[in-house]
Amino acid sequence: MAKTIRQIYDNIYGYIDFDRDLFDGILKDSFFLRLHNLKQMGLAYYVYPDALHTRYAHSVGVYAAVNKIIDAQKYFSDPVSINEQDRYKIMLSALLHDIGHLPLSHTIESALSEFEEFESQDCSTGSTENFSDEFFKEQAFENKMSESGEMIRPSVALHEKLGEFVLNASPISRLLESRGISPYDIAAGFKGNIVEAQQNEIAETSFYDKQIRNFLHSQLDADRIDYLLRDSGFSGVKSGSFDIDKLLSSIIYDRDANYGIDESSIRALEQFFISRFVAYCQIVGNKKVMAFEYMAKDFYLRLLKLRKAQNYHLGIRLYSYRDLKDDILKRRPEEFLHFADDYFFSLIREVLENKDSVEAFDPLVVKYANYIKNVQPLSPVTYYETFEELEDEPCFINFLREHEDWLLEIAELSGVPREEIIIPKPMKVSIYKANEDPIQVFHNRTIIQYKDVSQSPASLLRFLKSKTYIIYRIYTFDKEQAQQLRKVMKEKAKDFKYRGDL
Repeated sequence: MAKTIRQIYDNIYGYIDFDRDLFDGILKDSFFLRLHNLKQMGLAYYVYPDALHTRYAHSVGVYAAVNKIIDAQKYFSDPVSINEQDRYKIMLSALLHDIGHLPLSHTIESALSEFEEFESQDCSTGSTENFSDEFFKEQAFENKMSESGEMIRPSVALHEKLGEFVLNASPISRLLESRGISPYDIAAGFKGNIVEAQQNEIAETSFYDKQIRNFLHSQLDADRIDYLLRDSGFSGVKSGSFDIDKLLSSIIYDRDANYGIDESSIRALEQFFISRFVAYCQIVGNKKVMAFEYMAKDFYLRLLKLRKAQNYHLGIRLYSYRDLKDDILKRRPEEFLHFADDYFFSLIREVLENKDSVEAFDPLVVKYANYIKNVQPLSPVTYYETFEELEDEPCFINFLREHEDWLLEIAELSGVPREEIIIPKPMKVSIYKANEDPIQVFHNRTIIQYKDVSQSPASLLRFLKSKTYIIYRIYTFDKEQAQQLRKVMKEKAKDFKYRGDL
């Protein structure tokens, strides 16, 4: 007798069950299996060698976390019932939420996003494209009320936009349609673009429409819960751990689209937010991780710009966002299956094999390729970290980002070429965004006691809400250059109160 349940063993949740009839077609689909070839944390494994887990493992984990949140409702006094179709759609959105991810995860995504901005600013390209056409429909944004009563439009990442195109180009879309489910509806769910019903119509709105954004696009969503514990576990950074069992069993939702936790679990929620903040600072904000991610991003972005200037003559095709959605995923979607981490490293090899011709157009591309190949990070020059934007007395590094004339003078005085003075965009980490996406607190698992946990006199989040931590860094290519830059910058920064570690 054939088994009706497929089990996947996960190091966080143990055995994760999948109904074969409902999910085998997805789990065996080549577009979903492609996620095996995307490392969750990009090049972070250059610094944390065990951080080798994949987008596939994470996607399965998000599916498991959502299931646990729903199953935990049976312990509450007035559980919300969900019909089978709504639950299936929630599980589909959870499982497929990263199907549009790109090589090295967010690294190449950043390069494609910056290239979109670059092209939109070029007068020859005309008006900025709106990521929509007749073949692939863009769904309406959901609106969510902030604590001030203003409507919040959720941001949609480029990989989520692309995910809709990937989903529609794959056989998964036909599988969903055969079950009476629109692929656009599932994509709208993982993009957070479900239309919110008017208050007097909310009782007639499906559970999927009411709650999918909370499950996958809120501050306490299953996506964040899974990747925080998974990333900290595989990287070995213990400060990113938290009590996942307590947290998942404490999340509550109701029939009116409210979403939050039971008051007895405020400490578990605080632990989650503080752990997330610390893990971002220690893992994503690690000086070497940031250096590798910047090099990989700028490497790909510069190649795209060379192609645009008709100075790209390598044998490997480059893909912009528009190439992927307007050409590859419409005309030959199987080609997208090869757009994974191995593709990026094939570009590195191709550049180094043709370094003389590439150097003639952009020497930095070859430098990046050599540094990445040899697992050599950029050399740090200086850094500054703070909780507040200091507008009256700006920090020196942020000032330099906005004043190119100062950087040109520093380059001349130090003898370091301007292009080799590297200032990435500052990394910003919020602890808890009370003003954008409040988490509610339920009393006795039924009555909303606080519309926002930061209103609770018992919560640390009342002191930490809406605080943003900012990490500024400056790099160059070698230690000698770094010393030269530090010497010049120290003199230039003497009149600044906030000057980093100069």
